[in-house]
Order: sequence, then C-alpha cells, then structure tokens
Amino acid sequence: MKEQMAILGNNRIEDVRWLCSLTESELDLLIGLKVLIQQRAKKIGHKSLANKFDLKTLRALSEFLLPLHKLVTFIHYLNGASSINWYLL
Repeated sequence: MKEQMAILGNNRIEDVRWLCSLTESELDLLIGLKVLIQQRAKKIGHKSLANKFDLKTLRALSEFLLPLHKLVTFIHYLNGASSINWYLL
C-alpha cells in the first residue's frame, strides 16, 4: 500500500484513472497547457504558481477545454482547412 501511495504522490486515484483514460490528442493539449503555465510562471518570477497547477487543477480546467478542443477539431474537419485562425473563433 505504501508503494502505491508513493507512486500516486498527492494525486487522488480518481484523477490518475481520468488521466489514463485520455486520448493522445487530449493529453497533448493538457501537456501543452502545463508547459505554457510553467514557462509563464517562470518568466514572471513566480515558479510557485506552476507548482500549484497540479493534476486536480488540470482536471478541472479540462472540463472546459477538452470539449472546446473537440469542437475546434470538428470545425477544422468540416472546413477541410489546413489551419484554423483562432482569432476568428
């Protein structure tokens, strides 16, 4: 049991299960978001902000971002465009 808790760290088992259920494109989106937050926090001199952006926070943000990501992907597919102008959405 201690070994399992060491692997999970401060993350809840439900959050880890959720993370494992994501598709590759969903993971890419969330990893990109995490990297962006880390870079911005470092640039403004508040690395501690990036540390607060844990799996629980990522899961909460994904409730909004992942459906939006799927919608944009669907629109991209319908338009047959090679790129989407994000500022037009």
